[in-house]
Amino acid sequence: MPLSTEHVPNKPLSGTELIEILAKDMAKLLASSGHFSSYVAYGRVAYKITVEIDLGNVMLEKQVMQIRSRADDVTEAFPMIGDDTATITATRERKVDSPNVARIANHLPIAAQYRDQDGKTKDRTLHYDPTDLPPQPAPIDSVRVVGNLPEAGPVAIKDKRILKAMAKEKDGGKTA
Repeated sequence: MPLSTEHVPNKPLSGTELIEILAKDMAKLLASSGHFSSYVAYGRVAYKITVEIDLGNVMLEKQVMQIRSRADDVTEAFPMIGDDTATITATRERKVDSPNVARIANHLPIAAQYRDQDGKTKDRTLHYDPTDLPPQPAPIDSVRVVGNLPEAGPVAIKDKRILKAMAKEKDGGKTA
């Protein structure tokens, strides 16, 4: 906890902090889909990773970065061509309202300043337990499959909104 004499600014996330948060979110997203389990194997694969960052400022455009697989021993160039291809799209949407809350949730340190007894300003880093945070809005995950997956392949629809709608249709609209 910060001391009463400490100043804990809510500084914007640095690029390296954002990379760490994005990497953790990407790992969680991929782990949540059955398509990336250890028992699933792909004889042919091509991929495209897209990161879209909305800075919440009408004066700044959305930042969109993409990387595509290149043909080598294991992967093929994106997009693959053929009648037996399928596309798996995994998406995670998250809004960061407070940089410090994002730091705490991802086990990143928070910079704090305080004055010692002789009046000098000193810096220190604070580490908080993410379980101490009040409940945060969950990210919105979705996995969509388009094309011909083998029948033995996993089928995953992770978007909670879709699952709720499916449950509502199933029981005649009784589900809230």
